Amino acid sequence: MNYKISQDILTICLPERIDTSTASDIGAELNGICSSHPHSELILDASATTYIASSGLRIILILAKQNRQMRVIGTQPNVFSVFDMTGFTRIVKIEKALRRIELREENLLALGGNGAVYRLSDEEIVKVNFKPVMREELQKEIDSSQEALICGVPTAISYDVVDCGEGRLGTVYEAIKSDNLSCLVMKCPDRFDELVDQYVSLLHTVHSNNSAPANLPKTKAVMAAHLENLRDTKLPSAKIDTLLRLLDVIPEADTLVHGDCHPKNVMMMNGELLYIDIADISIGHPMVDFLMYAVISRPLTGSIPETMLEQVTGFTHDVRERFFFQTLKRYFGYDDTRVEWLLQLLDNMGMLIMATSILHLIVKPELYEAEVGYISRYADRLDSGLFDRLRTDLLSWAEDFRGTESLSSY
Repeated sequence: MNYKISQDILTICLPERIDTSTASDIGAELNGICSSHPHSELILDASATTYIASSGLRIILILAKQNRQMRVIGTQPNVFSVFDMTGFTRIVKIEKALRRIELREENLLALGGNGAVYRLSDEEIVKVNFKPVMREELQKEIDSSQEALICGVPTAISYDVVDCGEGRLGTVYEAIKSDNLSCLVMKCPDRFDELVDQYVSLLHTVHSNNSAPANLPKTKAVMAAHLENLRDTKLPSAKIDTLLRLLDVIPEADTLVHGDCHPKNVMMMNGELLYIDIADISIGHPMVDFLMYAVISRPLTGSIPETMLEQVTGFTHDVRERFFFQTLKRYFGYDDTRVEWLLQLLDNMGMLIMATSILHLIVKPELYEAEVGYISRYADRLDSGLFDRLRTDLLSWAEDFRGTESLSSY
């Protein structure tokens, strides 16, 4: 058997067949390789394996008991089904071989801020991130969409990670034969009010859901982790501590937070709106969704060009402003004056949300550096008196949620 060891990780390529007649010799060889090469993690590459008998499964089980960090990769569908049916997938980390697909330019459906979407067939689309993403992260996105669906959140079904070539991985979704909400608003201006109302209803459906499973992450914990990662940048630690203090003012709650709820991530299917791109779903206070949406809808710096904003949101500037204004007005039942007050609050919170949720997605170094500079000056403003005003306004806004469908029982 071929093997290699790199950075304390031992990878062994399993043979084509592990049956009753060969299992004993294969087991002895595997033990010999493992004993001769000290390691912290064992990887069994099963990409060439087409058959495994029960005696082979016992070998895998023994190795798993001897190696706390062990996984089987590249497992072909028929072999994976054996592991799955015998319960091995519950006790050993076993990764199915990725389906290989070819991305064609003519099948490009949409470009977003973080990736592109291609049509695979009449039933499938694939989302490919611009930045390299680990398979575990994409599997988390699939798991999150399944959890959301089980909780009753209308969402597209995500069910597979695929190899898109050139080191790129993609996530496969069911194909929805319709436009996203932004496109519908732009194409059907006479339906503007109707579509805003449907969108607000969808937001209430997500935000009034307090049956989320405990394994979903906590919204503020995720945001705090992004802030901690900024300690490796030019942003002084004292300013990061100031941002963490403001983050702590955001109330806790046990409702679902989409994390990227702007209208381009909403599709219409059979007259019903449903969410896509639900990788960032978490448990927290619904005000976070509005804070994040505001940063995309109302950018606070001049470093993000309008062309990029139109690509990300699907709206022209005027429609983007109007749609967001009406969403706030109808979600909370506000009059125009209260909406303007909230817009001012959202603007004043924007740099915190940039730091906690969006900055790590920026690819261009010069754009990243510009935003870090804006965030640094924002922390200075917080220390100069803005913090106390924002704390008062956030607590006032939190009370308004209690009168909506979202936190009426909170």
